[in-house]
Amino acid sequence: MRLPVRIVALLIAALLFAAASHATAGDRMADALRLYDDAMYTRALELLDQLAVEQPSATVHQYRALCDVALGRPDAAERAMADIVAADPFFALDADVASPRVTAQFAAVRRRLLPPLVRRGFAEATARYREGATDRAREQFAQVMKLLDDPALQNDQALSDLALVAGAFVELTRAQTPPPPVVPLARPIVASVEPPAVSATAPDPAPMRVTASEAVAYEPAVAVVRPLPKWIPPDPNAAQRRYAGTIAVEVDPRGRVVNASTKRIIHPAYDPVVLAAAYNWVFQPARQNGRPVKSEVMIDIELLPEQLAVR
Repeated sequence: MRLPVRIVALLIAALLFAAASHATAGDRMADALRLYDDAMYTRALELLDQLAVEQPSATVHQYRALCDVALGRPDAAERAMADIVAADPFFALDADVASPRVTAQFAAVRRRLLPPLVRRGFAEATARYREGATDRAREQFAQVMKLLDDPALQNDQALSDLALVAGAFVELTRAQTPPPPVVPLARPIVASVEPPAVSATAPDPAPMRVTASEAVAYEPAVAVVRPLPKWIPPDPNAAQRRYAGTIAVEVDPRGRVVNASTKRIIHPAYDPVVLAAAYNWVFQPARQNGRPVKSEVMIDIELLPEQLAVR
């Protein structure tokens, strides 16, 4: 029985579609590169756009950008370059396929996008640290520091302080990582021996005593991130006066502020603002005999006519 031509055509189309859907991403990437080498940029871009949705990578976005450049679509090329930075901020264009003009355009895109990327990475790392995910936070802070070392950011003065803070956070998280557990050595099997009977009149063990030479070692908490809110005087008279006070913050063993209170009033308009901001501060926690412990830190604050001072 012969099938109608229309049904045969539909079956062939279905088989071709099934074969295409089973093609691996590597096969489709190879097809896209062959089309690009043959200057068939529109067809190559169709495949690359599909891969960008299914399995995005910096390499896929690179060839999307190159196809857009070849097709005279500068805005689309710049969007694809932004996708490269998002996928891999350290990616460098292949010098064998990218012209100096395209490389310069990509460098400009990186210079524009890296600073907000660094700030977002720092904010995410800080959030992981506050959640107690110190290992993940350390990885993200290290990534931030690596980005800050990129030549594209060497002259960005606005990020210089961020590098110092990120470095301090890396050291802080490294100090808070517990040492690996000690695995006890296997002991030889010996015959069981009954312990000697304990006399009811045996003396108690001598109490432990600490001599003056064995005093407890204590290291106070040190501020790592402590931004102060801006002082906005409520009236012209307050703007011309100096105010001073003290707040106390309770720092937990992870270096997070868990409580803040006023010890000496600074100004009624400023005290609630600075107390709210204190919960976003981060400290290197106090240590007692090498172990992180909870502590209280006193912070003196001065409000001056033109500046804000902390002691």
